[in-house]
Amino acid sequence: MKPANQQQHQPYANSTLNSIFLAWGITLIAILGVFATIESVTVNSESASQIAIMQP
Repeated sequence: MKPANQQQHQPYANSTLNSIFLAWGITLIAILGVFATIESVTVNSESASQIAIMQP
């Protein structure tokens, strides 16, 4: 009976772990996306300023 109970409890633990991993993955992807957009904006502004300096 004990092994059967353990097998019944494993799916719940796996589902909670999967949900936790999914939440962490989503948050990490969101943070990486925010950093990527900030970096692209700063690079674009820097390149624009350099072009403006090179155009006098």
